[in-house]
Amino acid sequence: MRVWAAGEEGNPLHLLSGNGRILSVRRPQGGLQQRAHGGLIVKDGNREGKKPLFDDRDDPPAQPDIVLSSQSTGRLIVAEVKYKERPLRDDINQAVTYALCYGTDRAILVHQSPPGGPRGLRPIGMIRGIKIGAYGFDLGADNLDAEETAFADCLFNLVRAPHVVGVAA
Repeated sequence: MRVWAAGEEGNPLHLLSGNGRILSVRRPQGGLQQRAHGGLIVKDGNREGKKPLFDDRDDPPAQPDIVLSSQSTGRLIVAEVKYKERPLRDDINQAVTYALCYGTDRAILVHQSPPGGPRGLRPIGMIRGIKIGAYGFDLGADNLDAEETAFADCLFNLVRAPHVVGVAA
C-alpha cells in the first residue's frame, strides 16, 4: 500500500512508502534538505518558503510544498506533491499559479508512480515560458534510497542549470 502525506502547519512534508519508510523534505537521513549543498536551499513552502499569493495583499498565502533555489545560479523552482498517480488539470493550474507567484520558469508536480508506470521527470507542457513537469516517484521501489537520490538529483540539476529562455532544461 502506498500513502502520501503532506506537511501541515508544524509538520514536515513527507512521502510514506508501503513499508512505513518516511521520505521527507525534513527526513534526518537523506531528505532533500540534508542532501542540499553547494549553495542549494530547500524550503518547505508550508512553512518558511511560503509567501503572499497576490502582489497587493498578504492573504491568501502561496504554499508550494517544496521551494528550491541555488545561490550560484539564482534559479528557483517550485514543486508540489500530489497524492495521486498522475497530475490532473487543477494540479497543473496550481503549478502555473505558484510559478508565476514565485517568478520562476519551472514547476514540478511530484506524484506516486503507479506499478509499471512512468518514473522520473517528464514534461507536461510550457505556457508563457513556464515549463511544467511531472515527476513519478516509485514508492514501491526495492531501493528507496536510490529512488530518493534520483529525485533529489533531478531537482538539484534543474535548479543548478543556467536559465536560458526558449531552451528546454
